[in-house]
Amino acid sequence: QQIDGGPYFRSTGLGRGVALLDFNKDRKIDIAVVHQDKPLALLQNTAPHPELLEIRLLGIQSNRDAVGAIIDVATDRGVSRQWNTGTSGFMATNERCFRFHVPAAGVSRIDITWPAGHVTTIHPEQGASSLLIREDGRSFANPL
Repeated sequence: QQIDGGPYFRSTGLGRGVALLDFNKDRKIDIAVVHQDKPLALLQNTAPHPELLEIRLLGIQSNRDAVGAIIDVATDRGVSRQWNTGTSGFMATNERCFRFHVPAAGVSRIDITWPAGHVTTIHPEQGASSLLIREDGRSFANPL
């Protein structure tokens, strides 16, 4: 099956930077592309809404962006892991949000290994879709 990505993907241009973000806060990853020879392109994701858990981190003892942190999300299907590398792409920075696909049963546990070496464990409420987790162990549901 061939999928047509639309007119943007049929055009040519000198791209200089790409960033992933959710510009319209619909919980889908959109793409911003900076070009050398034409205006910025903002590509809106119109795919069906995925079941996602979004996690943002705030370092207190470690660096504020929690660069170097490891995020483990446990579900009934196992554990998914992401690393906060702090960099991505060329000439752009992606939105600092970690997205995990979540089964209907939800998340049983989130473990954050902070750059300073200690671990924070969170047991989110069923149905939580977006969390801000601070290094001091406090967490907030559905932050802006």
